[in-house]
Amino acid sequence: MRWVTSLLVLVLASVVLGCSSGDDPTAADTVGSNDTASSTASAPSTTVESPTSTSSTTSVSASTTSVSPSTTSESTDAIAEESTLPGWAPAGWTQAELDEAIDLIEETLVATGESFQVIDGTAVSDDWVISFDNLLRELDQADRSEWPERVERWVRISLEVAAVEAEPPGLDALRVAVREEIPSPAISGEVTPGLVWGVVFDFPDAVRYVTDEDLADLEMGEEELLATASAATMTHEPSVELLETDFGVDLWFVDGDYYASSFILFPEVLDLPEAPHGWLAIVPTRDLLVLSPVESASTLRDAAEVLSWLAGDLYETEPGPLSSMLFYVIDGQIAPVFEVLDGQFAFPQELLDFDRLPD
Repeated sequence: MRWVTSLLVLVLASVVLGCSSGDDPTAADTVGSNDTASSTASAPSTTVESPTSTSSTTSVSASTTSVSPSTTSESTDAIAEESTLPGWAPAGWTQAELDEAIDLIEETLVATGESFQVIDGTAVSDDWVISFDNLLRELDQADRSEWPERVERWVRISLEVAAVEAEPPGLDALRVAVREEIPSPAISGEVTPGLVWGVVFDFPDAVRYVTDEDLADLEMGEEELLATASAATMTHEPSVELLETDFGVDLWFVDGDYYASSFILFPEVLDLPEAPHGWLAIVPTRDLLVLSPVESASTLRDAAEVLSWLAGDLYETEPGPLSSMLFYVIDGQIAPVFEVLDGQFAFPQELLDFDRLPD
């Protein structure tokens, strides 16, 4: 947790300086349209999330990247090439770097004797689907000489989990997870546009999504499954730490646990102050939830701008990316908050009563 608090202090000043004072936060107070997250890939019976690296170091940078008006044709070509890469490729990679990483993953999988196909950033066999997303982000942070070792470790752990017998390990291993999207045939449901829930079996080295076949074995319906998994997840005790800012916005960081992001579904069980007007929240990675209580109209936009920037930065740079979106949470309800113009946000009018907010 200390890494977020200490490094964020360095960047908040630059973010806030970019905020113009006196803007009316209610200038855009209705939520715009957004396509709901949809399931992707026709997955076989078992879907396995790739394990996260335990040795990577998280950092927050205050620097920004800009393109000069006198951009050369060479840099223009590089930008064009990056824009054509698939969304699951790490930001800033070239096609050559992506091809090298995928070739290494395929060679390592072939060496295991497994039969598979590579489809849109995943390895697919008759029995499992393994996403490359988290591994690629791990490789992005590692020296090129470390790639073979990291890929070998990822393949080994992923296949160990995929080889777990179909027999469910028991109700005490159920957990609820939130994601931008969850591949079929995993059981999932929409939380709000841009965020879905899924239920997983929690193994020591990775997790596996619960499928319809598992649900039949467990002899329960989806509603009971979600309630059981939620109750088990609430027994986790992630770290909760406050960062007080000089401009009146309090930021509460919930991390230190793989399921920290899941607590956006039930923040009331965390050791947090009362928030009668609700919370602004982000879940940039699987193991991080950041909340800011809605306290006044004067600080609402500042909190939204800081959290929106932080969500985008951590989503692009950290392992286990989840969502770059900003959300509003109150009384068990969650809705997206959109930045419709620079520094102007569309809040969910049906949930956030501006007339009740202090000035």
